[in-house]
Amino acid sequence: MTERRVRINGKIFLYKQKAPFVSSGASIKGAIEYDPDEDKIRCHECGGWFQNLGPHLKYCPKAQGMSGREYKYRHGLKLTSSLVSERLRDIHRRDALARHLRPTVRPHARPWEHRRSFSETRNERGTCQAQLLQRMKDLGARLGRTFTMAEMTAAGISTRSTFHLFGVKDLRSLMALVGLVPNGQGFRVPGKSRKPHPRLYAPDLLAEVMVNFYVRHGRVPSWTDYRRGLLPDRRTFIRAFGSIPAAFEAAGLGLVARKAS
Repeated sequence: MTERRVRINGKIFLYKQKAPFVSSGASIKGAIEYDPDEDKIRCHECGGWFQNLGPHLKYCPKAQGMSGREYKYRHGLKLTSSLVSERLRDIHRRDALARHLRPTVRPHARPWEHRRSFSETRNERGTCQAQLLQRMKDLGARLGRTFTMAEMTAAGISTRSTFHLFGVKDLRSLMALVGLVPNGQGFRVPGKSRKPHPRLYAPDLLAEVMVNFYVRHGRVPSWTDYRRGLLPDRRTFIRAFGSIPAAFEAAGLGLVARKAS
């Protein structure tokens, strides 16, 4: 079976390349799920698969006859995004070129209406809420500790945009969203030394990091993966769970780890 795919800004990506996504209706926000085997796209409203969503929206019980423009606004798609399968899109493009027209005609929109299509652009750039959250977790996993605003910027994550998107005002609040424990790092603790305390991971975040590694690489991590910086240091997992096998069990990968050994 062909791997799951999504269409963003007219380009086809593997789902796992851009995941995770923010959910919208029965599908995902700012992207269109695509089945290359059947050459069909998924309706955000009912979750069904169709070659053309235009006619379908008129009869979809959950869409209630909404227009294609309203559908795109609701699910974070650009006004220029096509609501047909790849085969039909190629046919429409070929017919347009035969009539000496541009392949895609930008519909009229008021300036403020373009803001409603930012979700699709964010998905392509990896800056939607779900993707940013995952990128910050990966950054923390790579460093083995909580990160600074300078380290966020160096990793290509805009601090100003991130604070605005998540509605927080400082790094401490952002750490709470990511699941990292501030533990006094960067703050003076009354009655204690000014020397920074080591930055820690919450156990549930460590388990999620290990699951994310398994999804991306199709295997449990080996001891060299910790040394290469693909995960936090082995000692971090041992402090949190008591042992590496216990960490696998906490992440739900115990059976997979035992089979691989």
